[in-house]
Amino acid sequence: MGRSPRHATFVSYRVRVQIPVRVLAILAAVVAVVLVATLPGSEDAGRPPSQADGAASASDTSGSAEPAAEDVPVDVPGPLAAPRMRRVVAISVDGMRPSVITELGRTGTPSLHRMIDEGATTLEARTAVEQTVTLPNHTGMLTGRRIETDQGHGVTVNDDPGGTVSSNAGRRIESAFSRLARAGRTGNLYTGKEKFALFRRSWPRGIDRYVHIEGSTGRLMDQVRQDLVRRPRPFSFVHLAAPDVMGHAYGWDSEEYRTAVRYVDQVVGELMDTIESRPALEGRTTVLLTSDHGGMDQGHYDNRARINYRVAFMAWGAQARQGANLYRINPAYAYPGKSRPGYAGEQPIRNAAIGNLSLDLLGIGPIPGSRIDSKQNLRVR
Repeated sequence: MGRSPRHATFVSYRVRVQIPVRVLAILAAVVAVVLVATLPGSEDAGRPPSQADGAASASDTSGSAEPAAEDVPVDVPGPLAAPRMRRVVAISVDGMRPSVITELGRTGTPSLHRMIDEGATTLEARTAVEQTVTLPNHTGMLTGRRIETDQGHGVTVNDDPGGTVSSNAGRRIESAFSRLARAGRTGNLYTGKEKFALFRRSWPRGIDRYVHIEGSTGRLMDQVRQDLVRRPRPFSFVHLAAPDVMGHAYGWDSEEYRTAVRYVDQVVGELMDTIESRPALEGRTTVLLTSDHGGMDQGHYDNRARINYRVAFMAWGAQARQGANLYRINPAYAYPGKSRPGYAGEQPIRNAAIGNLSLDLLGIGPIPGSRIDSKQNLRVR
């Protein structure tokens, strides 16, 4: 009947073996255990012991994270994590000035405009007062502190200083990640810049998964989406570097910069679509988005320039009020207009509030020692 040689070989070597029923039952049980342990979406399947027990993984870098991600496509049906878990994805878009959102309009940034329409937002949030640079402002986001003085986190340089945040400050500095660990939980950290390894060293107990992918915002966000579906943690902090990279290379008024913002808008939209397409995520996941600074020409170092200290702050998803202006629903925060308020007196909404706000949305108390949104009174509903 035209059997293939491969098929014929299989048939010719087939023999009849009578196996006792008891042996068959044992074999079936073993096979069932193996299948359950290797199902896609099994939270710790295929993970080394250091990851399965909640420790930070040093291997989750740009060299090893991506192959694992390719094994677990996002857009296929599969089992999901505990359906009642709240989740917060906090995104920092490096170097995104708010004016580019209005310049590109709904056509160029449909996802960011969707966040404005469906969530609680402002385009008049503020960076740290002392500096408008990346590492100090991101340290503020995670610690809820200003940069300098005895109330600050002390990271004043924009390159990895070595050691930890605490060792550089000369005193214990806690973060959203260490606060999660105190509550018996962990989070994930995704970054497009190597210097964020400072945070992995500083708070390893609270960082279950650290992923650094340089030069590919798309691959990094794919990893975020895949982990959110297959191995979620309550808190994910995501750093998207593309606008800052293009701003430094071509200028903050260049087409290359605008293209990078368009691409960020695209991957943020893909994240929103992933959340809405999964019953275990929709209605339980809040996305927060801000930036560390704006930019002009090919830099952002003048902390007195509004184009540098003005940033967006957005909330979308499960716990965000639709179409709300953050200042209108937060009368305790002072709308800054075009000014750059210091730390005394009424405060504007700052990018450094994102850490305590994330914890509040997860039902966890504030970061010990924090000063920005330390009362967790910033509302997104």
